[in-house]
Formats: sequence, structure tokens, C-alpha cells
Amino acid sequence: MTRLRRPSRSTRAGLLLLIASVAVAGCADRSLLTRPDTEPGGGTWLTVWFALALVTILSGVLLTLPVWRSRRGSRLAVSVFTLEAGAAVVTGAVLASIAVRSWQILGRPGGAPPDDALLRLSGADGDRAFFAIMFLAAIALATILGALAAAGARLAGSAYPLERAVASAILGIEAGVGAYAMVRLVLGASGLPYVIPALALPIMIAAFVTCWPKMAAPEYNSGHG
Repeated sequence: MTRLRRPSRSTRAGLLLLIASVAVAGCADRSLLTRPDTEPGGGTWLTVWFALALVTILSGVLLTLPVWRSRRGSRLAVSVFTLEAGAAVVTGAVLASIAVRSWQILGRPGGAPPDDALLRLSGADGDRAFFAIMFLAAIALATILGALAAAGARLAGSAYPLERAVASAILGIEAGVGAYAMVRLVLGASGLPYVIPALALPIMIAAFVTCWPKMAAPEYNSGHG
């Protein structure tokens, strides 16, 4: 079995940077209510989504950097797990930042004038302890999902059939989720939780096929013959 290595310096630096970003994300002492002064245009949202995509890719590569330095395994499956790891980290950071900002709003006096922001954030419900729990939950969930996706990338990049079988099983489950989302869309459902898995279904199927253990047998035998 492949021995787990200690994270590289670049990986540890990336993790520390992300943790620091989350910690300071909502620390600006603004007013009780935040909202955009004018509705953001298409160019603004294009820039935001482009930046999120870059951060997602960078975060995923930092978490799976040792796998990219090798030439074994399914590159497509490794790419899928890399993007999932980055998406888990970025999504967790965004949710944690929203929880922190809502936490701050509840601690501000009422009647404060609104301040400019990209998104409208107001009407926070619950108490401060609730948003503290939400912050911790977002961090914990993002850490777990990011670690699982990084482990999946390590398995998908292995030449051992058993490890590739585990990675294939994970991809098969994700393909099943995508098929379910596509059926729901056909039946009239809507929303990103259905659209994204449905669009990713062909990629999941292709990653499953290339990651199937039989593809690893020649690599394993050539390295251990």
C-alpha cells in the first residue's frame, strides 16, 4: 500500500493562508446592514466567479500537489478530485465568512445605517451562539470534505488496483448522484444543487472509466515485476 507522506511546505502554506483568510473574512467593523449601493453588473459577477474559479483550482492543487508530481494513475480522476477538494475549501470559507458577518450584525446596535457591499446581508435570525456554531460547522465540514477529496486524488493517482477500486467506487457514487439530479431536472426540479451534478455527470462517468482498476494493472506489474 502507498505510504501517506507528510504535506509539503507549499501545501501547509496554502492551508495556513486559507485558514487566515477565513479568520479575518468578517472582521471589518461595519454597520448593522450591508447591501450593494447599486445592483452589481455582469462584469462584476464575471470577475467574482473568475476569481473563485482560480482560488478553487489553486486550493485543490495545493492539497493534491504530491499526486500531480507523479505520472501514475488516472489524470482525469485526479483532476476531478482536485477540483472537489478546492471547491470544498472555498465553499467552506464563503459559508464561514457569512456566518461571521451575521454574527457581527447581531452584535451591533439597531438602527445603524447600511453600508456598501457586494451582497445584501441583513435580517439575521437566531443568536450569536448559533452563528458561532455555524462557523465551526462550516470549517469542520470543509476540512473533512477537502481531506476526503485529497485522499481520493491520492488513490486515483495510485498504480495499486485496490486503491484505484476505492477511488472508482467514490466516483461511481458521485455519478449516481449526478444521474439522480438529471432525473429530477427532467421532472421539473430547478436550482444549482441539481444543475451542477447533472452537468458534471459525463465527466464523472469518464473519470470512473479511466480510473477503473484494470487500467492500473500494467503500471503495477511493470513497477514490481
